[in-house]
Amino acid sequence: MTPRKIDRAFRLAKITMPAVREHILRQLEPQRAALQDITSAQLAAVLMLAKAIYHEGRASTGSECVDGDSVWVGAGVDKLLPLEALRKIEIIHTTEPIPAHRHSGRDWPASQWSITNYKMDYSERV
Repeated sequence: MTPRKIDRAFRLAKITMPAVREHILRQLEPQRAALQDITSAQLAAVLMLAKAIYHEGRASTGSECVDGDSVWVGAGVDKLLPLEALRKIEIIHTTEPIPAHRHSGRDWPASQWSITNYKMDYSERV
């Protein structure tokens, strides 16, 4: 497989992240001879399958550390977050009063809510 064919296949498969490309190429290396004669469109189909399997597996774990400096969070969040951003999250615990009240025919005494706020001030320039 020529570098040009590989690059075209990655573009067709919409795989742009260099680390992902390198990882996929390492996994395909043992099959390089078998893949030698396929077209870039056929290789793109193989790459899309690899990408789909990878993302399905990643989603099933809920999270994953990527390259030691980011965390992929699945479970509907589906975002890649830099570890430095996560380290900057400020956790603020406060309370808020709940006045005594009557609900469902029962008197409830005064109490308080426990409130946790998460704040993050992080910008990344790439």
